[in-house]
Amino acid sequence: MLLSYRDLTRCALLTTDGSRESVEDLYFDGSRWTLTHIVADTGSWLESRRTVIGVGLAGSPDLETLEWPVRVSQEQIRSAPRPESFPAEERSAEEWGLFDLDAMPPILIGPMGETYSPLMLEAQLQHWANDETEESESRKALPERPSAALIRSTNALLGHEISATDGEIGTISDVLVDVDGLKLRHIVIDTGNWLPGRQVVLPVERIDAFDWAGGRTVVTIDREGVKNSPPLEGLPDLDNRWDRSVLTYYGLGI
Repeated sequence: MLLSYRDLTRCALLTTDGSRESVEDLYFDGSRWTLTHIVADTGSWLESRRTVIGVGLAGSPDLETLEWPVRVSQEQIRSAPRPESFPAEERSAEEWGLFDLDAMPPILIGPMGETYSPLMLEAQLQHWANDETEESESRKALPERPSAALIRSTNALLGHEISATDGEIGTISDVLVDVDGLKLRHIVIDTGNWLPGRQVVLPVERIDAFDWAGGRTVVTIDREGVKNSPPLEGLPDLDNRWDRSVLTYYGLGI
């Protein structure tokens, strides 16, 4: 089932004890396009407090009720690690480990299979982030291939300018997520004045590189190829047939 990233962030995480927490973002593994974590906002309207949980703890989202059930309690989700102490773009997928709260409280599995209490883990993550500030700043200045196994923010993709092989084609306005396979599937491109009133999609496999500092994504197709691609109609009407037609058009038949 394909769902819009923007729709997913409208959902509330429904915990096992009935509390509702806002979805702030989705993190993904840049080498495989797989979803890894849900970023939840467990704070109030006066103060935001973000935490991360593994997507393996989430069930199927319901867009009618705008609920996304998760197999954790309110206490567990609110005591999970905070992304501020472990910036997603500064650590590889392997080093993130499995922050899925399966053993909480009070212990969870951290990087390299070691165990930590939540407070000890946050301190360790902050230590790593401080140690690698200089390295990460130099890395951000360079284009990044999608094969780089880094955990990235889906929200950070929104607004990226898209560079085709022969010019600009628009900006990323949304991302289509395969919630059954837990993968990013397509980026949705707002073509602006180039193709007024039309949105097109591009499979993530056609992304060649990211310029995170410059807010730009480079793709491996020309403007004409994008122009003739299958149109994106209403998001609620997306199905497997439409998905296969898009993949086939871009030479990525499944």
